[in-house]
Amino acid sequence: PLKNGGFDAIARHLEWGDTFMKTPDGLYENFLNAWNTDYKWHNGGGGAIATAYFWRANKTMAEIAGRIGKDPAVFKARAEAIAGAMRARLWSERVGVFGEYRDITGLKLLHESPDLSSIYTPVDVGFCTPFEAYRSLRFALRRFETVRGLPRDAALIYSSEWLPNHYSTRDIFTGEILNTLLALYRIGQGDAAEPFRRAIDGSYFTGPAPGSTGYVIARDGVHRPHTDFTDTTSMYVRNVVDGLFGLQVFAPDNRVIVQPSFPSDWKHASIRCPAAAYEYTLDGATERLKLKTPVARAATIRLRARSAEIVEVSANGKPVEHTVAPGIGCAWVVVHLPAAMESQLA
Repeated sequence: PLKNGGFDAIARHLEWGDTFMKTPDGLYENFLNAWNTDYKWHNGGGGAIATAYFWRANKTMAEIAGRIGKDPAVFKARAEAIAGAMRARLWSERVGVFGEYRDITGLKLLHESPDLSSIYTPVDVGFCTPFEAYRSLRFALRRFETVRGLPRDAALIYSSEWLPNHYSTRDIFTGEILNTLLALYRIGQGDAAEPFRRAIDGSYFTGPAPGSTGYVIARDGVHRPHTDFTDTTSMYVRNVVDGLFGLQVFAPDNRVIVQPSFPSDWKHASIRCPAAAYEYTLDGATERLKLKTPVARAATIRLRARSAEIVEVSANGKPVEHTVAPGIGCAWVVVHLPAAMESQLA
């Protein structure tokens, strides 16, 4: 489909964005690009959400162009320019976060109090470095009102610190919490995410339709309006697969990445999907992960180091090389495995 017109259609859309959504300072205006933009428009100023999306779109188009024999130059140049503008115009080193938007008139101030959607979107699309992601998420966890004391030590967080309240600008929204969970899982912050995950799970059993979820959760943890709102059901599945279990399958490259972000006290977990499945156990100081895929795929497995000393890493009973990568509050033990339908790591 991309060779037969799809690529060119996307390219024209990105050109349209440059014509109608790009600001003079190289950012992009938020315009119906998130569920909450019905109350979120910034008088033409460039915002973090749209800018991050256009960066990712151009970066991806450059990669696709190389695969199908197209010229990637225009997309590479555009992605590099967007990245430069976003860091120069939207990042606040003082606060440690990408701002909500920058005014296009007057003093052209940066609004340094973004809501959750402007925090997690740059993380989700891969724009942030791990430390930028951590600082941005810490901004929200530190400053946004959080409801604690719910059953199972669960917690809920408001979507912004903006007042007065308006629908979609400040409330407790299932989808916003789910997206924030995914961003926390991305950088291995499973323990920080756990109280919010418990609250979302709890809401499935306390609403008007047990087993379903809604978009707005009350302070008591009960969801009421918007039952089975698709923004939440789809994001919940993505959180479990892509976030908590850290399972990402890249079919065009015939590879899979496994980066579990379980709470640190979990001793075992398993997941089974059509594209991949794995079982994880922690027994004393030994971790084991058994991965299966329906076709032979190369695998990159990233596990948080449990100790400063790693005695041995083995795959299918034989020692294998590993590297140690820096993380946030941890180090990652990284192992690359050749294509196989089944691998066992210990």
